[in-house]
Amino acid sequence: MSIGWIKVDRSIMDNTLWKSTSPFDVRSAWIDLLLMANFTDGEMHSRGRVQKIKRGQLHTSVIELANRWRWSRNKVRRYLSLLEAEGMITQNGAPNGTTLTLVKYEVYQGWGQTDETPNETPNESSNGTTDESTDGTPNESSNGTRYKKDKKGKEELRRENKGNKGKNNKAYFPNDEKLNSAFADYVDTRKKIKSPMTDRAVDLAISKLMKLSNGDNDTAIEILNNSIVNGWKGLYPLKETKKQETTINWEDL
Repeated sequence: MSIGWIKVDRSIMDNTLWKSTSPFDVRSAWIDLLLMANFTDGEMHSRGRVQKIKRGQLHTSVIELANRWRWSRNKVRRYLSLLEAEGMITQNGAPNGTTLTLVKYEVYQGWGQTDETPNETPNESSNGTTDESTDGTPNESSNGTRYKKDKKGKEELRRENKGNKGKNNKAYFPNDEKLNSAFADYVDTRKKIKSPMTDRAVDLAISKLMKLSNGDNDTAIEILNNSIVNGWKGLYPLKETKKQETTINWEDL
């Protein structure tokens, strides 16, 4: 079952099972990155400098991850390269370490922005339980009335959506405004050439874009602009930067 999502409390990192002396595998290492990432925007002080670490980012190093996961440094580098090639993270190196950005952090840890997750949180009653029964129907509250949506708020949302009709405001790359704008233009171009993209097609396009650009945002923007200018349906590598791709398999880690 691949629909929906679960919450994992950060206290799991204090559990003896999580702190076991056995090495992490590639799956638990990914969960560990999610747990270590900032839940809110913050700052890090290092060598007299202040560095901003945004929500969905973490500042670490190959050495730190190697010690934490009990891997070799080369294995950590290969693993991070694979995650980047899959469009799951981006890496920004610095003298004092590396800042990792989890590309879809809002999907993993927010209430969800895809068709697989709910757009609204369940309404909670006074006793802390949700106003929904096990068969999916709303429960009656203590005064015998059922939960009702705020009609006024619904009308305001409808007017707002009407005003934004034709505008693509979705955050594909929330940490890079220019790249996000370029990808939104690409999605709009697909609509204009009568080939609109489904949510699944968008995810595949983002993954392919990250592979073609090797995780470089400027190159990704050039690739998108190239397809937009030429009215192409697909995304293609730039001729002047085309390189032989190196395939990394999970089994090789």
